[in-house]
Amino acid sequence: MEADFTGANLNGVHLANANVGLATFNRASMRQICLQYALFINGYCKDALLEEANLTGAELAGFLFFGSCLNRAVLRKVKADNTGFNRAMMVQADLQGGSFVGATFNKADLTQANLTSGDFSQADFREAKLDGVNWDDTLLKDALFDPRV
Repeated sequence: MEADFTGANLNGVHLANANVGLATFNRASMRQICLQYALFINGYCKDALLEEANLTGAELAGFLFFGSCLNRAVLRKVKADNTGFNRAMMVQADLQGGSFVGATFNKADLTQANLTSGDFSQADFREAKLDGVNWDDTLLKDALFDPRV
């Protein structure tokens, strides 16, 4: 399914197990949306508001969340390989147990995010804000970080 939700108000909407495929959510408001176990592949979500969204177990491969706000969002056990979170705000987001292989977090704010037990192999964290991140049992093989000065 291909759909355009640009600027839509989807606050609190329940879309668990949805199969959206290629979709655009640019500037959409999706606070507290439920997207548990949903399938969102190769879509776009630029400058969208997803605060406190529940994406537990969702398939997000190749999706782009450029500049979106995912503060306090739950992304536990998601499959987000090669997903783009560049410039996203993910303060206190819960990414526990997720697969983020090759994902990009350039200039993202992950302050106090929980990355426990996740696979972030080959992920790109250059210029990301990583203050207070929980890295316990996190796989970071070949992940990219800013060089220390």
